[in-house]
Amino acid sequence: MSEIDSEYTQNGHTTTSGKLLTYIHPHLSLCSAEEEQLDVAKAEYIALDDLLCKYANDFFEKHKSIIQKAWRYFEAELEKQKIVEDSHRSTIRFGRATETLRVAKIRMSLTEENLSRMKSSARIHCLEVLKLYISQVNEAQNEEMAAAKEHDENSVRMMEIYGRVKKTYERDRSPIEKAKTFYEDYEMLTKKLEKKQQLIRKLMHGSSDVRDLKFCRRNLISKHRNPAIRTPNIIYKQRNLEGGLIINLKFLKGNHQTSTHHLQRTKTTNVTHSRARRGSFN
Repeated sequence: MSEIDSEYTQNGHTTTSGKLLTYIHPHLSLCSAEEEQLDVAKAEYIALDDLLCKYANDFFEKHKSIIQKAWRYFEAELEKQKIVEDSHRSTIRFGRATETLRVAKIRMSLTEENLSRMKSSARIHCLEVLKLYISQVNEAQNEEMAAAKEHDENSVRMMEIYGRVKKTYERDRSPIEKAKTFYEDYEMLTKKLEKKQQLIRKLMHGSSDVRDLKFCRRNLISKHRNPAIRTPNIIYKQRNLEGGLIINLKFLKGNHQTSTHHLQRTKTTNVTHSRARRGSFN
C-alpha cells in the first residue's frame, strides 16, 4: 500500500490517464466556493477510483494461482449445489451463508491468457470469489477449534473434515495471508471512496443519502478541460457481497457528446410517455 499511497499523493488530483474531469448538472447552479469544493471532491473521487482499480489489478497480477484455485472451489460448489443460474446472477450457498454474485462476464476458463485479458470489473468479481474462499478457510479453522473442545463422535468427524481444509490452508498460507491484508486495505479505500461519493451527492443534490443520486447520462455530464473532448460518463455500481459497501468500477468513456438540451428533452418525453400509458395527459 505504501507505494500506491505515495503514487496517489504525487499524482494529486489527476487520474492515471492524466485527465481531470469535472461534472455539470443541468438543473443546478452553485456559488463559486461550492463549485470549487465540488471540483476538488470529484477530482479526488476519480483519483481514488483509479487507485482502487490499480490496487486490485496489481494484486490480481501477482496472485493469479490462488485466484484460479478459489475459482475452481467456487465452481465445484456451484456444481455440488446444482444451482440453476441465469445470464446475470447466481445464488450460491457457501457454508452457512447464501451470497449473490454476478458471474456473467467471467464464466470462462481461467487460463493465464484469459486472466491477463480480463477487464478491471471482471477482475474485481474474481477477487470477490477469492474473498469467499478465504472466508471458508477461516470458518473451517474456527469449526476445527470448536470441535477440538468436544469429545463425541460427531466432533471427531467434523475435525476430520476441517482438517482437510486446514491442509489446503497450510499449502496456501502465504497468498491467503496476503489476500487478507489486501482486503483490509481494499475495504478501507472503498470506504474512503464512498465518503467522497456522499460529499458529491450532498453538494449536487442537497442530500448525502446513498439512494438519492443516480449517476447516469440523463443527469450527469462529463466535461473534459479541453472543450474539443467531451464524453459522457457512467458509473456502474456493484454491491459488495458483504452487503454494506459499494464498489465503483472504472468509468466508461464514450465518444458521443450529450447536451443539456438533449437531457431535458429526453426527460420531458419520458414523462409524456408515462402519462400516455396511464391514459392521462393532465
